[in-house]
Amino acid sequence: MYRPPISTLSDDILYTIFCENTFTEGDFTDSAIPGLPTVSPLITARYSSQVCRQWRNCILGGTQVWAESLDMEHLPEKRPEWLNEVLSRTFKQGKPTPLSVKTVLTASSRSSEEFFDFVSNHWGRIRQLKVTVLGGEEEEEDISDVVEDERWDILTHPSTILQTLNIDFGSHDICPLYINNDLPLRNLIARALPLVLSEVKFKEMRYLNIADTVLSFEVVTALGHMPLLEDLRIYSDTDGQDGFDQDCWKETQDEVHLPRLRNLSIDCSLITAIGLLVNIKPTAGCNFFCNVRNEFSSTEVSSIDLSRFQNGFKNHFKSYLDHGSNGSLSVVGTQKKFEVKNSNRDSFSFPSPKFVFRMTRCYEDSVWLQMRQTIVATFSSMDLSSVRVTTSMN
Repeated sequence: MYRPPISTLSDDILYTIFCENTFTEGDFTDSAIPGLPTVSPLITARYSSQVCRQWRNCILGGTQVWAESLDMEHLPEKRPEWLNEVLSRTFKQGKPTPLSVKTVLTASSRSSEEFFDFVSNHWGRIRQLKVTVLGGEEEEEDISDVVEDERWDILTHPSTILQTLNIDFGSHDICPLYINNDLPLRNLIARALPLVLSEVKFKEMRYLNIADTVLSFEVVTALGHMPLLEDLRIYSDTDGQDGFDQDCWKETQDEVHLPRLRNLSIDCSLITAIGLLVNIKPTAGCNFFCNVRNEFSSTEVSSIDLSRFQNGFKNHFKSYLDHGSNGSLSVVGTQKKFEVKNSNRDSFSFPSPKFVFRMTRCYEDSVWLQMRQTIVATFSSMDLSSVRVTTSMN
């Protein structure tokens, strides 16, 4: 009788294949490879366990497939007992396996109650956690109840295994949230989440992504306690208000050195960009991206601000020149945009560091012209013999 090749695989190899269909770290850091199928691994595990007796025995014989596939959004609504069934499959000889959990919270009381009950009971087992809060305008009041729920204080509870935390509150305004200072976090992604970082010391942090999050200068202080940080991204998509205390960014602080940083991405208002450029010391071989976004703000940009910007820009650009390969650099200035970048390099995947600075015209004409003149003056004061510079200004 003919047997398909897959039926000849040992259970160990077969189980390894099943485990490849579970959540990956990229699923929790929003860095998964684009274009891959988006079928929930929990659904894949359920269907795979129903193919044949061998597959079912193999999948039920291990805990990793279920522990790393806990997608609460895809648990059958009409069978709430299914969550307990999945959890029972994450124990082996009474020993629990660390959990990777994703969920989407909506105005549905069931989704939020189920989530808070779950994390309260299993907080010490969760290794990766991603929570997204969704809701339309008609659900705004109910969603506010979710994001303002006092049970979010679970984040202040201790844990010895939580490595990845990804929380997206959308555009909802809430009170500041605190995170336990001793969590062994390696990846933190926060969108519209006003985290209080003044006391945190995440010494194991590798990846920090802060988007549309109300923070003050304390973020720089917190960075000083993240010596292993490799990827830092700060982003704001609002016009005129990116949540940062504008005045504090004008203060002079000690530089923060991140020796392992490989990617630095800043996408925010002018004053905040200046504060970050000045206070984050360049790292050799680090990819650099800075986009000064549309900002219709009354914040006054002084000559001191421009001087601080020039120093910060010059230091990061010099670091690129000192550690980049001999390539091409394009400088393009139009009536609406000013851009400096590696020519023909649109990806951070190249072995040589990438440098991109982009500014969109949205300030008073005097500020726009001063910024352009400041960058041009910076180029004039530097040795650019190691790169081929193409300039287009109008």
